[in-house]
Amino acid sequence: MRWTEQTVELIRGLEKVLGRGALLAYLVRMTLRIVEVHRALKPTGSFYLHCDPTAPHCLKLVLNAVFCGQGGDYLSEIVWKRTASHSGSVAFDL
Repeated sequence: MRWTEQTVELIRGLEKVLGRGALLAYLVRMTLRIVEVHRALKPTGSFYLHCDPTAPHCLKLVLNAVFCGQGGDYLSEIVWKRTASHSGSVAFDL
């Protein structure tokens, strides 16, 4: 597994901001997985990351460091749209 310089610097920066806690541990764990997905993904492949609303902005930074730093393209964010607080998801916005 090969970490990019951008990824290492990002994790160091996030550690300074977040401290050493559960969120940083989660981001490091996810970074390991995202780096492995990038390694295994074909150049024409797509990658979708589904996450809860607690850390999507930090994960977007990780995705940019891994994919965009090596010629990947970020195309869009998919956000679930619910019609009521307890209903099932019926659509999503691009």
